[in-house]
Amino acid sequence: MTEKTPQISRDKIKTVTDQRALVLWLAKEAKESSPQGDVPKGLIRLFDALIGEFAEWGAVYPPMSWAEWFAEVLRSMYDPNCERCSERVRWLISEYYGELVNRRARLEPDFFIKELVLQVLPRGAVDITRQNGQVKVSSSEMFDLEHGFKVRVIVREPKSRAAKITSRWLQEL
Repeated sequence: MTEKTPQISRDKIKTVTDQRALVLWLAKEAKESSPQGDVPKGLIRLFDALIGEFAEWGAVYPPMSWAEWFAEVLRSMYDPNCERCSERVRWLISEYYGELVNRRARLEPDFFIKELVLQVLPRGAVDITRQNGQVKVSSSEMFDLEHGFKVRVIVREPKSRAAKITSRWLQEL
């Protein structure tokens, strides 16, 4: 007697529509994926900070002070304490910071998400398309069945940091 694998109906799978939830899941997958190695804890902290900033603001903004930023990045890169983590974290940090330095402007959400997807998921698992000025991320049927959820995210425009800084400044007056 042969056992049949239970088929999951694609209609009953949860759909992820929040870009923040997608990015946090991709970041977790990036840290847990292979190849695993000893990665400086400082680099992992930088990665977590980038993910946190993107999750809060919808983009990664250039630093207010490049000198302080470079000092922190260099200190983090040479942290002698290491932790088991995916080497992909090191690669993603290089991609993100390289782009941030080259552009001297914010990292846009479509670039940020695309880089995570390229490092974490097999080709064809999700499609990233631009239609009518909107970036859409949608998963394939293979992805849906393998991971147990669908991705249908419309990438939002980043929040303005200036609004929060101004309101905080006004509150301190």
